[in-house]
Amino acid sequence: MGQWRGLAAPKGTPQDVIKTLHNAFKKGMEDPAFVKNAQDMTVNLAYMGPVEFGKVMAADHDRYAKLVQEIKKQ
Repeated sequence: MGQWRGLAAPKGTPQDVIKTLHNAFKKGMEDPAFVKNAQDMTVNLAYMGPVEFGKVMAADHDRYAKLVQEIKKQ
């Protein structure tokens, strides 16, 4: 199990804005100084683009919704 962090924008945000944000954050996460700092703090980085990250968020939403329902039964 891991923990993710991400950037989100309101539904309907123009694709050019999404692309600009994606490119800027991807560039920042690939910066050698940032990568070194993350490694020094034992943080494993894994960048996902907007579509892939959206799928992860949706899957986690479903997984935790089911878990909450199971907990409520107890």
